[in-house]
Amino acid sequence: MQTFVSANKFSDVQVIAEDVEFFYADEEEALAVQSATNMRYLLDTLPSTLYDNWKSDMLDKLQKMKEDKGIPHRFFVLFTLATKA
Repeated sequence: MQTFVSANKFSDVQVIAEDVEFFYADEEEALAVQSATNMRYLLDTLPSTLYDNWKSDMLDKLQKMKEDKGIPHRFFVLFTLATKA
């Protein structure tokens, strides 16, 4: 990222990495969050039989991911700060 930004005439480039993990309490909570975010439009367009199959598959996969703390969800983000040269 630093190389790319520097090559495009920016200086004082700083790249800050954030790696955050949190846990859903259970499968239903994880599924509810996915259903309420950017996937909502796609899910609303699925015929009910496809939605039911998707939900069943997701609940099964989420159950397999579950740990003592809950179901982990990890975000990794790079923030880049720079000055236009």
